[in-house]
Amino acid sequence: GTVASILRKRVRLTYNEYQNYPCLWPIFIGNSSRGKSPVLSWYWKPLQDWSSVVNSEYDKAVAEWKKQGQQGTRPTPKDFVIKDMTPEARNYAMKRNGEQGGAVLVDELGSFFGCIARYTSGTAAKEISDLNSVFDSSPIKVDRADVEKRLTINEPFLTIMGGLQDDRLAKCFGNEMMMDSGFVQRFMFVFPDESPRSRNKAKISNESATEWKSIIDNLLNTMDLPMIELGLDDQATALFNDYSDRLADKEESAENSYLVSLYSKHRYFVLRWAAVVAYVNARDMTGGKVTGDDMRYSIECMEYFEHCALKVYDLIRRPEKKM
Repeated sequence: GTVASILRKRVRLTYNEYQNYPCLWPIFIGNSSRGKSPVLSWYWKPLQDWSSVVNSEYDKAVAEWKKQGQQGTRPTPKDFVIKDMTPEARNYAMKRNGEQGGAVLVDELGSFFGCIARYTSGTAAKEISDLNSVFDSSPIKVDRADVEKRLTINEPFLTIMGGLQDDRLAKCFGNEMMMDSGFVQRFMFVFPDESPRSRNKAKISNESATEWKSIIDNLLNTMDLPMIELGLDDQATALFNDYSDRLADKEESAENSYLVSLYSKHRYFVLRWAAVVAYVNARDMTGGKVTGDDMRYSIECMEYFEHCALKVYDLIRRPEKKM
């Protein structure tokens, strides 16, 4: 999710007629004792540090603009890490970023979903519809009586990442509007079957920290490069088609439309995930193909996400059940 937030719309994987930007919405599920926050913070830190640098540069530009008597156009802020999750603030932030979008990083996403639940039914439906469109990179439009406040984003991009306690799943995701619209199925859930007690949790090694910093630094150093177009090589295509057929079998035997949507979304997930994997593995890629190894690894990840999504579905249906 962090890598996808940095890549944004600078990487696009095309397969058949479908174009996929690496828009991903991962959520770490678990109670407060699972240590979600330190893990999330560790992965997010490079992105947040980068955002802080961008914001600092904006503050300096505004100060200089004021020093020069406010001549010319006021500098435009770049809110790559979007903290105000009200629909209007989020949409304007994405627009200011030149349609490159942004990232929502929230330690506890319950507050975000709670905001949607507090809207009137009509407003909530519009918000869910807009977020679904953002995930699909479909146009969203904001109509206002004030013409200057109207906006259209033709290809929006927004990553959403954070944690959520398992006992809040039913409250956040269990209403019909979210389930029937495909909104819930667009999230990739990380939901460990077991978790060590806090005193037994392993620390992140220095080697892992160094490697992660190297990956992020390389990504940030390529910010000004043109968009990278990716496709699938022959082996990746064969693996994807086989995986897609297996998903089709599951769709046909699914007991309801929710599960059909869940399985179908994994076709998008695996292509977007594979694009991120291919870019990270290649490092100096300026365009090319997702390899068979990239796709094989991505499919293995999807099988895990599918397992977690089914656990979430079970808890949404039966909130009294404990995992």
